[in-house]
Amino acid sequence: MRVGNTAKQLRRGVIVGLVIGGVAYAFSAAMFVFYERLPLARLIPLTVIVVLPALVIGLAILPTLMFSIHFVGDRVEHRMLDKWILSKAPASEFISMQVPSGIFAAKLNFADGTKMRFFGAHLEILAALASELQLRTAKAQPDPALNP
Repeated sequence: MRVGNTAKQLRRGVIVGLVIGGVAYAFSAAMFVFYERLPLARLIPLTVIVVLPALVIGLAILPTLMFSIHFVGDRVEHRMLDKWILSKAPASEFISMQVPSGIFAAKLNFADGTKMRFFGAHLEILAALASELQLRTAKAQPDPALNP
């Protein structure tokens, strides 16, 4: 199982940026035409306003696509580009998750001292990660009611 941003989040971010840019363009165009009484030719350079928010949001999300958390068997792996393993730890040794943790979206702490700093993810992804880690930790722990 893979947890992390995908191209879908990048696409959503660019679309949100285009909507923000479109609203800013419409407002600015109305101000130019109706309030300032400037010629329509002055609106052409204003088209940068439409593209700029989409570009900024897209470029902010792009680096987060490089990092992900993978569940492989009973291990948790922090990977770069889904290929290189940056760190790994047994899921049963998961202790806690700090959200947010400085510039990182989350920091995972394990009993063996391993710390995984997860870069960039929205709350839905972090909630899925936390529930999966708790589920795997609970499965690994023996039920004390069964062993009196």
